Amino acid sequence: MLILIVDNSPIGPYRPRITRFRKRLKELTKVSVKAVSFSSLRLERIKKLVDKSTALILGGFGTWIPREYYPIVYREEFTLIRESDKPILGICGGHQLMAIALGGAVEGQGYMVRGFKKIEILEYNPLFDGLNKFIIVYESHRDHVVKLPFDFKVAATSKYTKIEAMYSISRPLYGVQFHPERYNSRYTDGRIILENFWKIAKGLL
Repeated sequence: MLILIVDNSPIGPYRPRITRFRKRLKELTKVSVKAVSFSSLRLERIKKLVDKSTALILGGFGTWIPREYYPIVYREEFTLIRESDKPILGICGGHQLMAIALGGAVEGQGYMVRGFKKIEILEYNPLFDGLNKFIIVYESHRDHVVKLPFDFKVAATSKYTKIEAMYSISRPLYGVQFHPERYNSRYTDGRIILENFWKIAKGLL
């Protein structure tokens, strides 16, 4: 079994944060975890790696990118989101790419949201199994999804962002505006979310 992380940073692949995420995810799931740059998705060897993956995680940008460039810069990833039958979790920028690729919309907030914030779960799905109605997770973004793609529902909200989490009702697609991978010993809800996503992926085998 394999989890594949797509690093969406335009400033270079395999950032230290992605390396830490990969290590943390491997410890949680006890399976192989690999990371690839979004720019390599066009390569045949990476396409084969995607095909062999049990689940995909679309990471954040690591820096701000003008939204009008998304369809150009992330062309191969848009195709992957639209056509893959794999379970996919979009995190922060990956969540935004998922929304746009499937017909949703993203806008700027006019300010930066950063730090551990309270999120309200509106509708429980397997991603939030075992969590309370209010959770604490790490945020780091200045854009957010303002329009859901067709076939998606809002799963969580906050005073900063109306669509903190979304999911498809027909495919195993999940998006979260926050960073579940940036949990710590005090705030562990993100860890539970990652564990739940892996349970979802294993259940589809």
